[in-house]
Amino acid sequence: MPESDQVVLDIQDLKKYFPIKRGFLSSLHVGAQRRMKFIKAVDGVSLSVKRGEILGLAGESGSGKTTTGKLVVHLLEASAGRILFNGKEVLNLKGNQLKEFRRQVQMIFQDPYTSQNSRFTVFKWIQEPLLIHALGDPEWQRAQVIKTLEIAGLKPATQYLDTFPHELSGGQRQRLAIARALVLEPQCLVADEPTSMLDVSLRAGLIKLIRTLTVDHGLATIYISHDLSLMRYTCDRVAIMYLGKIMELGPTERILKHPKHPYSRALISAVPIPNPLIRRKRVRLTGEPTLSHELIPGCRFQPRCPERLKRCEMDPPVLEEFEPGHQVACWNA
Repeated sequence: MPESDQVVLDIQDLKKYFPIKRGFLSSLHVGAQRRMKFIKAVDGVSLSVKRGEILGLAGESGSGKTTTGKLVVHLLEASAGRILFNGKEVLNLKGNQLKEFRRQVQMIFQDPYTSQNSRFTVFKWIQEPLLIHALGDPEWQRAQVIKTLEIAGLKPATQYLDTFPHELSGGQRQRLAIARALVLEPQCLVADEPTSMLDVSLRAGLIKLIRTLTVDHGLATIYISHDLSLMRYTCDRVAIMYLGKIMELGPTERILKHPKHPYSRALISAVPIPNPLIRRKRVRLTGEPTLSHELIPGCRFQPRCPERLKRCEMDPPVLEEFEPGHQVACWNA
């Protein structure tokens, strides 16, 4: 559990709408601007992360997990809402203030093969953030790079300094991505599917590393994944997302063992059980997720929900506390 009650990151009613571009002919129709449609990738997300805590964001592809992560690190501009970092609003930051914020909040990207510059050596790739932020002299920067590489598990670090990323294995490249995020000694870390490109034998080591770094360095970490089985060993709390909204939020073990939202139960029922003698009852969903620019009234999950009520078709449920620390957005919970 978190080592302190200090809230590092506080997200309030965060929204991100992407306008759908129209063709030339359709734009000529009368009232076309008034009928402009938006993809509601993130639509009213509220959550907080404490120091020393890992919060998981789970859900199907297209649920808004990665978009939420990019909004947190300011790679995308929010349409509405607030993000408080150590109690200070950050969405409107510009210039040097934004640069300092980005030093404190770093992201580990999903694909280490496309997010790393193949023309840079390992040393140059890890040193670059220190140069951008003008931190220390060359001697200190070299020592900082070596220290960070060893923290990320690339030991002995001196053997990797003159190596190029393409000479590393998949696990080593992902550790390199972690080192790049840690070299500035941030307070908040967003890990976007950090193990999805790796085979099972390497995942356990990287999950343990992220867990250890969060606790030992007092980081506030957001862990984005579609794999709930990994979240059991990684996250203190989990938020289940569907079409831009949080359906359920609470302690990881409580949600995995006693899910209250039908969508959470469907996701958990799909997690394989390693014991062939134990069978879990599958919750099978019909249909496909509604397109986020064609959202219907009421609950967004109700077209696929096996437990929907008449009320679900008209009234959108609000995320409310079901038990202490456990929130659910469902009229049938």
